[in-house]
Amino acid sequence: MNNLKNKAISSVKWHSIFTLINTIIKPVTLIFLARFLTTREFGFLSIISIIIGFSKHIAKMGFSHGIIKEDNLENEDLHSIFWFDQFLGIILFLLIFSSAGIIASFFNEPEIAFLVRVASFVFLFQPVDLIFRALLEKNLKYKLLKGVSTFNLFASNLSKIIFAALGYGALSYVIGNLIGILLLTVILFYLFYRDGLWLPKLYFSFSRVKPYLKFGIFISAKSILHNFSKRFDEILIGRLIGSESLGLYYFAKNIITRLYKLLSDPISRVSFPLLSKIKSDKAKFNRVYIRITVYLAIIGFPAFIGFAIVSPLAVPFVFGEEWNEAIIYVVILSIWGIIKMLEHGIISRALYCYDRSDYVFYISFADLLVRSVVIYFSLQHSIILMMMLFALVEFIKYIFTFKVLSNITGISLKKLAGSIYYYFIFAILMGLVVAIFPIYITIEPFYNLILSIIVGVVFYFAVFYIFKKNKLIEVYSLLKDMV
Repeated sequence: MNNLKNKAISSVKWHSIFTLINTIIKPVTLIFLARFLTTREFGFLSIISIIIGFSKHIAKMGFSHGIIKEDNLENEDLHSIFWFDQFLGIILFLLIFSSAGIIASFFNEPEIAFLVRVASFVFLFQPVDLIFRALLEKNLKYKLLKGVSTFNLFASNLSKIIFAALGYGALSYVIGNLIGILLLTVILFYLFYRDGLWLPKLYFSFSRVKPYLKFGIFISAKSILHNFSKRFDEILIGRLIGSESLGLYYFAKNIITRLYKLLSDPISRVSFPLLSKIKSDKAKFNRVYIRITVYLAIIGFPAFIGFAIVSPLAVPFVFGEEWNEAIIYVVILSIWGIIKMLEHGIISRALYCYDRSDYVFYISFADLLVRSVVIYFSLQHSIILMMMLFALVEFIKYIFTFKVLSNITGISLKKLAGSIYYYFIFAILMGLVVAIFPIYITIEPFYNLILSIIVGVVFYFAVFYIFKKNKLIEVYSLLKDMV
């Protein structure tokens, strides 16, 4: 158990390092893109990123989770999965490439057709490194995985900035993604060949693929539905209101999405292999699940509430005055971000541990139906109303999914709420202090922003220390072990 704990801590450590690098690079890229691209081109980015996002979820077909979960994994299984996934990628490439004109007509943007055709090439390359990454994750080799991912991150985002500066507009985003995935694939092939870990051979048996496909089909369908559901708001805004409004909304949503992924990814990514190893002991499983959620609440509540308070200072200073219209979007979407951070893949991964990928799919399908209706009709009034209801639907889904998990493991929603509500209160008090603190009378906005952050951080940890000293020591010990 100690060895497993050490591996989990090491995995969180390397994922945290990668997330830190990711946190620096992607916002910098966003800043440059915001300077070089128009609001309308930002709307194009939203549409293209939806297509690229679909490629990732369809290409995986849930195979990654199947490989990680399987205890008796054989090379013949891996070879068969590899070739099946390549064939699927070719089919999807041809389908998207030939549908580019239809997609452009749907959004009333003829320029998108060319971007879609170029973006469709990602379907040919995305499936190639699937097994390599899954094997590294299965064995908790996050140091190696995050090392090559960091190189991919640098190459991809640097390419986006360079091509955007050269005037390629939204095409720069597409080119950057293609360069990144190509380099990642080449590096992983080389490393697996060098270390003799695994390489695909000319072997295929559908009977080998079938068990993984049966398990993964629900995961893949859930991922596709989830991706479609979380991007359906952008699709409808682009269709009903236009690319410029979509650009503003996508800008704000992108910031919040990056923030909740920054806070939750290091823990949520490791949660599946960790929870899957203790699933036979439901009492221990529940304790670990609640502890994971508590850690997310400790860092997430103050981060989102604090960011919402200082966004009127942060957005114009970092991105420019032209993005001031997006501030109200950032504030409202921060509520949605809190819920997403707590839910971010953890509940679904917990259900996967008990082979309930079908439950996750059904919940995602129902969520898509409800979310689609809510978004469509609320957009007839305003984007503001849509965002408020967007957060409400996310909260209802979280509660319902948790109750499904509770029926399997006996985990208590009341106990979970009792474990995290202190930190929500601490964060609310911190937000009030920052909001009423008389620092906005200073001359320079930069100093206002810095002082707001300092006041918020100091107050939060002071209250934390007074009322939850033991928990603070526990978190400190965990962070110390990761260093």
